[in-house]
Amino acid sequence: MRADRRYHHLDTDDLFMDRVSRYDDKKKRKYEKSKSKSKATIYGKSIWDHASENAMSRDVWLQLSIVAKDCDIKHAIQLYRNWNGFSDLNLLCICHYLPVSDWTAWGMDCLMQQLQQLGFFPYFTDFEAQSRTHHNYVGGRSTQRRAHDMIQARNIIVENMKRNDPVTRRFIQYPLMRAGEVLVMPHVLPRAESFAAKHPDARSTLLRLWSAPHYYSLMDFKFVPKDMPGSEFSMHHSTELRLNILKKKFWDKVMNRGDLILIMGEDEEDLFKFCAKALLVACLAFTSSAAPQDKKHWVGTWASMPQEVEPHNLAPAPFGGPDLAAQFLNTTLRQTFRTSIATDRIRIRFSNVFGKTPLPITAASIALPVNGKAGVGEIDTKTLKSLKFKGKKSVSVPAGEIVYSDPINFKLKPLSNLALSVYTEKGQAGAIITGHPGSRTTSWMQKGNHVNAASVSEGSTKHWYFANGVDSWAPQDHFAVVLLGDSITDGRGSTDDTNDRWSDALAEHLQASGMKNVAVNNMAAGGNAILQGGLGPPLLQRYKRDALEQPGAKFVVIFEGVNDIGPSATDASTQQKIKTGLMAAYKQIAGDIKKAGMTSIGATITQMLGNQYYAPDREVTRVAINEFILNNGTFDHTVDFASLIGEGDKLLAKFDSGDGLHPNPAAYKEMGTKFPIKYFKK
Repeated sequence: MRADRRYHHLDTDDLFMDRVSRYDDKKKRKYEKSKSKSKATIYGKSIWDHASENAMSRDVWLQLSIVAKDCDIKHAIQLYRNWNGFSDLNLLCICHYLPVSDWTAWGMDCLMQQLQQLGFFPYFTDFEAQSRTHHNYVGGRSTQRRAHDMIQARNIIVENMKRNDPVTRRFIQYPLMRAGEVLVMPHVLPRAESFAAKHPDARSTLLRLWSAPHYYSLMDFKFVPKDMPGSEFSMHHSTELRLNILKKKFWDKVMNRGDLILIMGEDEEDLFKFCAKALLVACLAFTSSAAPQDKKHWVGTWASMPQEVEPHNLAPAPFGGPDLAAQFLNTTLRQTFRTSIATDRIRIRFSNVFGKTPLPITAASIALPVNGKAGVGEIDTKTLKSLKFKGKKSVSVPAGEIVYSDPINFKLKPLSNLALSVYTEKGQAGAIITGHPGSRTTSWMQKGNHVNAASVSEGSTKHWYFANGVDSWAPQDHFAVVLLGDSITDGRGSTDDTNDRWSDALAEHLQASGMKNVAVNNMAAGGNAILQGGLGPPLLQRYKRDALEQPGAKFVVIFEGVNDIGPSATDASTQQKIKTGLMAAYKQIAGDIKKAGMTSIGATITQMLGNQYYAPDREVTRVAINEFILNNGTFDHTVDFASLIGEGDKLLAKFDSGDGLHPNPAAYKEMGTKFPIKYFKK
């Protein structure tokens, strides 16, 4: 490889250990510095190696594909002068994606790997660069650029830090206390400008901003160091603002924004080794007890169980159908979801777990529906906000995976309906997609990109697609109750577009009772079974994903089993097998819930008389299972729905939707309001 001499200071065998090698003589460096770009040749392939950060437009992953074979790590680093690229390079190394020993050595020991997996990438600890920065700054534009490079080379860089993550904050705090200084660069310029606007008497300085994922820029910035509460400031020179050790009040402001943090070292001590030790201390400290400043975490405020959408539940033509090459081609889909707890900040979870092809989302937005109603295609455009994905307006969700939108400030009151609009220009190829057919809520569709339109009204369907979670950024005392169930919990027998499932009644009851910190996540699906068969993955295959892995989940209600008993053969052998299997499944699920530090609540199976599921032998099994649920001690708590809305082998007439199996809205109201919410206070 022929490397640009401009980056010779990065070429060292003493990575992270001693000082980086000295620069070449000034004349050669000045000549190389004046070049706008040069070429780097790797294995016969030539690519432009731009000298300017702003000029970099090459795809990071294209570069990685070039350097992945037998290329020395220190040469590869020369190709990365933006932190996104450097981040990708590190992640591939620590995951041993690059097979050569020179690359895997980059991961070093366990502490180093943990450090990088958290998103912190130590670069170089060249403490001599600090003095050079002072010396070289005075001069023309080229020397100013050199100072910029030197600053980057001498810092420990913390990039893509986990926003609002307690371990992250604690980790950064430790080396900050040791190093004494930190450089803070806001992710986006508008936030910096907004901050400056609050200080009209401020003097103007130059603050280097993290203004986009792929480049730096120098911007005029208003700032008042002396007026910032709880901190002290010193201007090192005009291209960066350094903060001395921060007091808690301002520390929370900086860390909760998720800005780019660069930790500065002041002496010859190996700051990297200290960072590695600090990471271990941070993790241990957090597992033992949360720090006082660890105030918030993600809690699901709405969720639905992802399912493979059956052919008859695909969107109607011309938006979808089993015979079309792609679903939702050039279509805007607008859906509403009823959230449970109040929040000021949310993120949306998009699921393609059952899709066989990528889900290409071209654009997406959120807003409040007109009059706060469910199932409407009209939104209040004053509340409209565009969603982004790692800073971009579009995203492709790989087959079998989920993707979160970037967190966004959006105020939701308790029990609010949220409208989500998604535009898929190319649609999702094939006829196998992820959704939730039992939405009991109308979704609207229209050809073209209308994510920002006041109304979407061309076509409608009563299903949800693609989105299966809305998470709220909530205080630490907030948590979610996850409901695992079948069609009864999914709301069969409830009223479309009115949100009167028993899960909705429970959320309302919690709010009315003053338990405003408890969210409800309905992870049920019509036809779902525990052991095998039914619709969607059986509960034994999905409970870890749908309950244990839900953000902020603390309690899990298991109200399922009727779809195992109802379709089964009535002979004694089969019924015994069903009983044994269900009891073992309950024990397994409850045991894993306890291991996860969560609380299990078992609910009795309600009656079936009057439905084709009913048979005397099956009724014996149902009664035996309910006896087990209530008295075996498998669950931490229990709730007897069968006695609440039924008597003997039959639902009470006032609670029967008409098929002998599914409750009606009055029953759902009874189940939600009579649920023993005292369990959630413990």
